[in-house]
Amino acid sequence: MRGSIAVAVLCAPWLLAGCLELEQTITIAPDGSGTHRLRMKMPLRLLRKLEAQAAVVRPQADRAQLEVAAIFKRDKAGRELASAGMTLRKHEVLERRDTRVLQMEAGFKGLSELRRNPLTGGQADWILKKGPAGRTALFFFPMGKQAWKDAQLRIKELERKPSALMLAYFRSKQAELRGLDLKLTLELPGRVVGRSANLSAGAKPNQVVAHIDAASIRTPRDLLASLAPCYAIEFDSRGCTFTPR
Repeated sequence: MRGSIAVAVLCAPWLLAGCLELEQTITIAPDGSGTHRLRMKMPLRLLRKLEAQAAVVRPQADRAQLEVAAIFKRDKAGRELASAGMTLRKHEVLERRDTRVLQMEAGFKGLSELRRNPLTGGQADWILKKGPAGRTALFFFPMGKQAWKDAQLRIKELERKPSALMLAYFRSKQAELRGLDLKLTLELPGRVVGRSANLSAGAKPNQVVAHIDAASIRTPRDLLASLAPCYAIEFDSRGCTFTPR
């Protein structure tokens, strides 16, 4: 699914547009159901910029699908979530001078709905693999597994042969990163026993946190890795009733 609300939540991280504050928490219960909560603070000028960029990228698409502001409209957000088997539980929008703030919560019934969740973007991949001793490994690719593979190849190529063009592009993007603050918390149905280096421990034993801001993007490699990440977590799944696949 590549709907309008997915564009609103994820197109700014794709472009690493500055001045965006986005905090998300995805909670997975032992039966595979869960909730997706988000709080987004976006300047109106950035919202207009993203809508213009979406129209350029997909000029032949249905205008309704390009409306980045759709996530701020309860009825449209509710319909798109419902089409993925999810339920909109909370939707509050505040206008503060030149900034729009959204607080939102959606529920999903199981892992199949989580995989279709438009709030994680149409390309996101969730892969769970059964491990030893009652453990499960979760791999989350927000932009899709293939995008992550492509980014890793570009990183290796950049390390093998530094690109003056890429360096110039990175320096131009650095100026746009001021105010960028993206935070994703994953709350698992069991204690976390291992995590990838791009994650930190959360406030609870079953949480991990991914945080991207201007300070964390110091090199072109950091930029490429941030555009298409892979988050890997191993957790105690002995109390879970869902089956990894």
